[in-house]
Amino acid sequence: MKSLRIAIVLALVALFARTAAHAESYTAIPGTRVSLVLPEKFEVASEFAGIGWRDAGATIHIVEVPGSAEQTKASFTKSTLAGKGIALLRFEDVESAMGPARLFHVSQVAQGMEFRKWLLLAGSADTTVMLTATAPSTVAEELEPIFRRCLLAARWEPQRVVDPLAGLGFAVSESADLKVASSMMGAAILLTKDGVKTTASPGDPFVIVGRSTAEVAISDLAAYSKKRLTGTIQIADIKVEQESEHVIAGMPGYELVASATAEGSTPVVVYQALAYDGQQYFLIQGRVGVGEKDRYLEQFRQITRSLSVKK
Repeated sequence: MKSLRIAIVLALVALFARTAAHAESYTAIPGTRVSLVLPEKFEVASEFAGIGWRDAGATIHIVEVPGSAEQTKASFTKSTLAGKGIALLRFEDVESAMGPARLFHVSQVAQGMEFRKWLLLAGSADTTVMLTATAPSTVAEELEPIFRRCLLAARWEPQRVVDPLAGLGFAVSESADLKVASSMMGAAILLTKDGVKTTASPGDPFVIVGRSTAEVAISDLAAYSKKRLTGTIQIADIKVEQESEHVIAGMPGYELVASATAEGSTPVVVYQALAYDGQQYFLIQGRVGVGEKDRYLEQFRQITRSLSVKK
């Protein structure tokens, strides 16, 4: 499960005038157990778990995933981030309202535009909390101190009872075997066999359903889908065996079925469906050992067909 968790976190990192924060006025972010002091001009987002200042193109996304925060910090190396198209500039260990944390300073180019990001990782021995602040490089210098104050002041209440699906902006239905694992708070829906939070082997079935956090210009859906598939970490030797166009939740979509190897040697089948609404895309990606392809491939497709977008 460790490699799956790290893969999800890294995928999420890929798949976010000087202002002052309102003193000690905390706002709970739906779908998470995190509360933020909202800087001036920032509002709670409706399409993702976090806050944003639309006119500046600035956001802070919140994700909670299972697993040791210390192990997740250690996995954010220069090479692993580079594999997701992210350049690690530097990192620092800091004290935050959530306790000891690590703040990563990174940059990323998307759609021909450079963005600066600040990733704060904190949490506990069994949960990682990741806050990702993002802004165009043109306003990064101005926003960095505001972001820093907001990130370091963030509060995490691990005992708070919340709906892990709130704040996602979309929903899917469970299948006969694949149930929601209430663990991907604020970012995506993770479905595993019987909803278990741990997997025993790289061939165990799972599906991740998520939505891109930034607007993306896609002119060739087939080409973009294949590029997105080949960028998936923890799998190699990817060979597309089936591909087809579909309408998914009323949006143009593209489906891929590929063979691959997971974690070095385990033969797996990878299913991917990508739907594009003209600004953002929805991604459904499932994986299972080749021996259970027939059982789970149709369930992956059922989950895709169940996708609904909240208005």
